[in-house]
Amino acid sequence: MPVPVKAATLTKTAQPARYVWAVAMAQARGHVSAEVIAQSLKLPMNEAAALVTKLQTRGIVGAASANGVARATAPLFRAGVTTSTAQTVTAKVRKSVSDTAEKVIRRVADDLISDDDPAPPEASDEARSAE
Repeated sequence: MPVPVKAATLTKTAQPARYVWAVAMAQARGHVSAEVIAQSLKLPMNEAAALVTKLQTRGIVGAASANGVARATAPLFRAGVTTSTAQTVTAKVRKSVSDTAEKVIRRVADDLISDDDPAPPEASDEARSAE
């Protein structure tokens, strides 16, 4: 395959990755602009502007303001959430996940132990009379 054809193929496969990164940036920052995308992803300005337009048409960000900044419709972090609050929430989530995992592991272990040593089945009176 000639190099220009291969380069074009690689560029086409890089497009979804660029879009994913643009979505992540918009949601993590709470806002995004073509300039920020161009600088962060090292893209030409026209490609960055096309990504912002794609984000707008798919509802990831709203319409850009006069200065070109588009706000995310579903940012990852609420405005006003401090680092200490985020750390507290993260710690609570980790504890909750850890506790839940521990309970599930205990249940599975109990089930495995009870399955390994089943009680012998009792023959019912109906089964004996059928023989």
